[in-house]
Amino acid sequence: MQLNYLEVNGNLEEITCHGSPAFPMEVYLENLDLYPNRFIPWHWHKELEFVYVLEGAIEFQTGVGTYVLSGGQGGLVPSNMLHMVSPYHRQRGSIYCAVLADSYLLHGLSGGLIEEQYVSALFWPETDFFLLDGTSSWHAGALECIHQMYLCDCSRPKGYLWKLQILVQQAGLILFENLDMKQEPHPSVHDSRYHRVRCCLEYIHREYAGRIRLEDIARAANVSASECCRDFKEVLAQSPVDYLISYRVRMGEYMLSHSDKSVLEIALAAGFSGSSHFSNTFCRYMGCTPLSYRKYLNKGAESDRRL
Repeated sequence: MQLNYLEVNGNLEEITCHGSPAFPMEVYLENLDLYPNRFIPWHWHKELEFVYVLEGAIEFQTGVGTYVLSGGQGGLVPSNMLHMVSPYHRQRGSIYCAVLADSYLLHGLSGGLIEEQYVSALFWPETDFFLLDGTSSWHAGALECIHQMYLCDCSRPKGYLWKLQILVQQAGLILFENLDMKQEPHPSVHDSRYHRVRCCLEYIHREYAGRIRLEDIARAANVSASECCRDFKEVLAQSPVDYLISYRVRMGEYMLSHSDKSVLEIALAAGFSGSSHFSNTFCRYMGCTPLSYRKYLNKGAESDRRL
């Protein structure tokens, strides 16, 4: 399955349903060139996410660390971990597979011995990202499991759902067998700075349409404006205002593609002062005007109808 847009709710949780209640797992082919601004914005989800880079290179940010993955490399994002993905150095042709699976598929019975003795130990103390870059010999086995998940979903042989679950469990077992549970953990994902930024992001996502000052964003985390800027720089590598503007552009892009509102109506709904302000900012981020973008979308939709 191929996605080209990510929808989140007010607290940054992705609202896409991955798989079904009967089999809570989905395999995606992610081509970053197809996403607005060519990146997947900050979000989190309750599912585990296995990653395997097929072409090019991607930069994976978690708010705790930044990881560059090239072809044949990958990793595992734990549940509920805030993260974003962009092409490394803005290069084109960055494609990877993402396998999102409920942790139930990893450990089976909730509260059972597998979860309590093994899986809970694997994810405690909490780690932001399990990097599989080939620097250890055992990485090859885990990476092959993730790659096989993608190939299995593409070919869908007899019993492929069962095979997908087995591959998830095999990858988890390889991690458990080889990771040093006593090693010094990464900086805690519960670090106060990380959570202050998350509070600010939730505020921006909730109030972006109104008039927002830097002080308002800082107040959401009960810190000063200067401390808020330092937190954003450290965690997201951008300022609070830059993030606010980029989010407003993203919401404007969403309304252009999902509504018939005029450019002025969308500009005001996205928090811009007027259509000129919106058009200039949108062009700077997207490389075209809002009207040109909408025409491009309509042209694509018309081509699909003809097919």
